[in-house]
Amino acid sequence: MQSKEKSEISRELIINAAMEEFCACGFQGASVRRICKASGVTNGRLFHHFKDKNEIFLAVAEQYFRTLAAYMEQFQPDFSKNLEENSVALFAHWQNFWRLYPNTDKLFIQIRINPPQGLQRELLAVRRRTFVRSLKMVLHDIFAFFYPEDIEQQAFLVGVWLSVLDYTIVGIGLQKIDLYDSMEEWLRSQASMFQKILTAFLYGWTAKALRSFAATGRRIFRTWIRSFNRIAILSGAKNLTQHKSIILRA
Repeated sequence: MQSKEKSEISRELIINAAMEEFCACGFQGASVRRICKASGVTNGRLFHHFKDKNEIFLAVAEQYFRTLAAYMEQFQPDFSKNLEENSVALFAHWQNFWRLYPNTDKLFIQIRINPPQGLQRELLAVRRRTFVRSLKMVLHDIFAFFYPEDIEQQAFLVGVWLSVLDYTIVGIGLQKIDLYDSMEEWLRSQASMFQKILTAFLYGWTAKALRSFAATGRRIFRTWIRSFNRIAILSGAKNLTQHKSIILRA
């Protein structure tokens, strides 16, 4: 085996072991010594590949997001169903990743909610060039089917879907994950929340929904209201009833 191949293998062993370590112990509790022991790699070999624990964490985050991106690309839209149903199905596909990799929730929380000091910008960049890029392609394929001639509408709907995902999972969901008895219970609650928020975007905000979301006091809520007004304009709707019929037809 050539030295380059050996080097690549040892790097992969380190990342795999580090993934387990960060998932189990978090960034602060992770031990480089345990990573070396689990990977069968010496301390010197580990630091040949990575200068410190921060670099190891970034490599683990990139592998995690690449795995997630590859999984999202497997989604197959069902164009016999409407836009809302395909959007909800894609979210369900995303949630299934958590079921397939149940021990990665701590890593995801660490990356999105409590990133290691000084790594937030780099982690966002890794997420954008891997997971977000792949997810945008999947979303574009869905929305291009429903709005084949309207590139602006396609792009805007991609942004809406990503915003709803982030708000459901990061803005609300992960803040309350400890309140649930099981991951499955938490996932069900998030599926319900995602559909409610998406429905509000597509069909309009009821008075009850407005009060509920306004009570969160989040700046993103005000942005979303402006976004909803824009999406109605882009779809050619002059009122909420017309807008709902347009989406249902799609």
